[in-house]
Amino acid sequence: LQVHRIIVGESQRFPEIGREFFESGPARVHEMLRHFLRMAVEDGRLKIDDIDLAADQLPELCKAGLHLKMVLGLRAAPGDAEIDRVVASAVDMFLCKYGPDS
Repeated sequence: LQVHRIIVGESQRFPEIGREFFESGPARVHEMLRHFLRMAVEDGRLKIDDIDLAADQLPELCKAGLHLKMVLGLRAAPGDAEIDRVVASAVDMFLCKYGPDS
């Protein structure tokens, strides 16, 4: 979390720092998630027209505002029970939109 705060703070003055952070972390995760979702679509487990958008949506649903509040120092890290509740709800919402019966 501290590294994230520093990178966000310094990215305006040093854009290469933000770009390098993004390419080495979030962009790689996005590509892995796109691959996973594409495979699920090909197997008929999901129905997604815009895989790139869906790969952006799922992690954001899983954060449910928790990450921003933590970055801003407005809350402590969630416990296991809260994480489980938030992620389960995110997956339910995602499947309502992209599940095979949607």
